[in-house]
Amino acid sequence: MYTVIIADDEYELRKALIDSIDWNKLGFEVVGEAENGAVALEMVELLQPDLLITDIRMPFVSGIELARQAREIRPYMHIVFISGFDDFSYAQKAIQYNVLSYLLKPLSSKEITAELVEIRKKIDLRFEELKGYRQEYQVNQVNQLQMTEFLMSQLFDRTISTSGRMEENDIIDEAVDLKLLHSTAKDIHFQVCVLMLTNSNKENVTELKHLDFVHGIFKKYLTYGVVYSKHKLIVVATGTRKDLSKFMHLVTTECVQTAKRVLKLDCIMGVSNMYNDWIILSTIYEEALSMLRYTDEDGRVQYASDITTTSQEVLTEVTDETIEKLDHLIKTGAADEIEIYLNSISQSIDMKENNNLDLFLIHLYATVCKSVTEITGGAEAAQFLSHIYIWDNETVHKFNEPIWEQIKKVCIEARNIIADQRRENSEMLTQKALDLIKNNYHDEEMSISKASQILHISSSYLSAVIKKNTGKTFGNLLTEERMKKAREYLLVSSMKVLEIAEKCGYSDTRYFSYCVKRYYGESPNRLRELGKNR
Repeated sequence: MYTVIIADDEYELRKALIDSIDWNKLGFEVVGEAENGAVALEMVELLQPDLLITDIRMPFVSGIELARQAREIRPYMHIVFISGFDDFSYAQKAIQYNVLSYLLKPLSSKEITAELVEIRKKIDLRFEELKGYRQEYQVNQVNQLQMTEFLMSQLFDRTISTSGRMEENDIIDEAVDLKLLHSTAKDIHFQVCVLMLTNSNKENVTELKHLDFVHGIFKKYLTYGVVYSKHKLIVVATGTRKDLSKFMHLVTTECVQTAKRVLKLDCIMGVSNMYNDWIILSTIYEEALSMLRYTDEDGRVQYASDITTTSQEVLTEVTDETIEKLDHLIKTGAADEIEIYLNSISQSIDMKENNNLDLFLIHLYATVCKSVTEITGGAEAAQFLSHIYIWDNETVHKFNEPIWEQIKKVCIEARNIIADQRRENSEMLTQKALDLIKNNYHDEEMSISKASQILHISSSYLSAVIKKNTGKTFGNLLTEERMKKAREYLLVSSMKVLEIAEKCGYSDTRYFSYCVKRYYGESPNRLRELGKNR
């Protein structure tokens, strides 16, 4: 059953559309209705529908603008426009916003029903494509093999020489031939994404067939290449800085939303910074992989640019699977989870028989140190590093209980330092966003997208942090600040409503009045009148 929100400012038309159709029989469920684009946008964020059916011409926020803003929140969602004949060419401009169809007025229930049948087929086909069920949508095997061979050699071959630029030119030429790059222009950059799909037990279930899932989403936004390796999907996305800044957060957000809705799986992603030096592609892959370990329930996508670091050096991957899991627990797990996992390692038969505790400890402490220094300030890192050398050769080879107790203490301390630092960073970022709202509520263009650009952070990460720390969305907080200021102006000044609206970030006085009435239950003039009578 696909969920639907219907937005139309004409009450009778909206009700007729809802009541005259047997939605459930057609495979749909109407979960919300909105009288204008502003309310519809709030509902999209709250209800996360599969389909939005909206009139193009609505007060305050048009259907086109609604589609644009909704894509920032829920890029996975499909859209159907209700329009008059004169609006059709106008609506064509919004084709990039997942527009499936146009319903032309006047509407009859028979025509709408027939159109909904076709819309259902389109969404079903889209789901099948992403699941890799349809043969005609499966990846061209020859092209994929060539792309795999090229990217594998660049991502994992550490013997590539960096002594000359000619070699990089050869790499770029091959990338152009494979359509991984549109051109050899100097302003073309790339980012590496490492993606994993996990089930409800947090088990990695990523398979080769999920290449279709990645292709189905990335192809809408960016030029890219993707390979499958060791139960991970590795994407190299290319474009100008502007392209990558504009679309990367959309594609990662859609991956997370679509995996949850279509595949019934969780999608976690680590994303590198932007680079234009192809020689260091393997190192950038390691950066993205390290970011994957920072993902948690609150943030399914972790960008390297969102992590506060004290060093610009790219981190090195520790390939041992045990260390990787421990690293992830230190960064995002609870203390008891770390203790349970270390207990299981200490009982490992393989560990005892292979006598590789020395190597394990070297990897372990290198990983713990890296995890702490990568996210904390210098003082915290120095204090931690000053007392981690807790064993000697004799103690190590005895493989006795005290060493594991000390290892637990070190790992849990590292976990606590990182958790405190991330919480502090999260709270600081939230406060910056609140300050931005307080100082810029009068800016009509202020939005989560603009705020993320000002704060040099991804919009998805900023949104998640604000929601976690305040329980509200950026839009809610911005509206609250504007309404608070509007009330102050109405009660303590003699300014006209038009002037107050502009001071509060509203160029449309009708929309301002609508927002005040919706927030306070009274119109601006009535609110002012009531204030004077008190």
